Amino acid sequence: KGFGFVISPDGSFADIFISNANIQFAMHGDTVLVQILKHTSRFETRKAEGIIVDIVKRNNETLVGTLEKLRNMYYVVPENPKITLHIYVAAQDILEASAGQKVLIKIETWPTAHTDAQGKVLEVLGWVDDPKTDFYSVIANYHLSLKFPKLVTEEAEQITHIIPEKEFQTRLDLRNTEIITIDPTTAKDFDDAISIS
Repeated sequence: KGFGFVISPDGSFADIFISNANIQFAMHGDTVLVQILKHTSRFETRKAEGIIVDIVKRNNETLVGTLEKLRNMYYVVPENPKITLHIYVAAQDILEASAGQKVLIKIETWPTAHTDAQGKVLEVLGWVDDPKTDFYSVIANYHLSLKFPKLVTEEAEQITHIIPEKEFQTRLDLRNTEIITIDPTTAKDFDDAISIS
C-alpha cells in the first residue's frame, strides 16, 4: 500500500514505521539510513515512526515484471507486490518485447523527486498467461542458472554406464525391450513410457 518498515538485521532496534510520504523512493529490500520522527514509550503499542534520509545500498538492480504500454510510452509493473514503482523503458530498450509479456529488466536510473525510474529489458520471459513463463520468472527472480558449472559436466561425463552385477538381482532388466517414452519434449524428467508386446 506504499508504506513500509525499517527492520534491523541484527535485532538491535524495533521495527520503524515509514509512511508513504516518508519512504523517499526507497524500495523493498534496500539498505537505508532512517531518522526517527516519533518515538514510542514502553506503554504504547504503536511502532516508532521515521523518514528515510539516505539509501545506502540498492537491492533491486534487476526485476521481473510485466511490460505495459500507454500511448507511446512503455513501462514495467514489477511482479513483486512490495515494489510499487513503475520502471519506464525507452522504445529502443524493450528488446522486441510486446506489451503483456513478462520481462527481466535492469534499472538504469533510480527514481528521484524529479525523474521516474528508468530501465532496459535484459530478457523477454514470455506471455503472462503462458505457464512456462512462471518457470523462467522464478529463475530470473532468484538469479538461478540453467547451465551446470564446467566442473559438474566434466564429472558427469566420467560416470560410466556399467550397471553393477548386484543390481540385476533386485531390478527387472528391460534393456532389450522396445520402450517408447511418452513425456513431451519439454518435460523435465522422462519417467512415463509404454511398451507393446
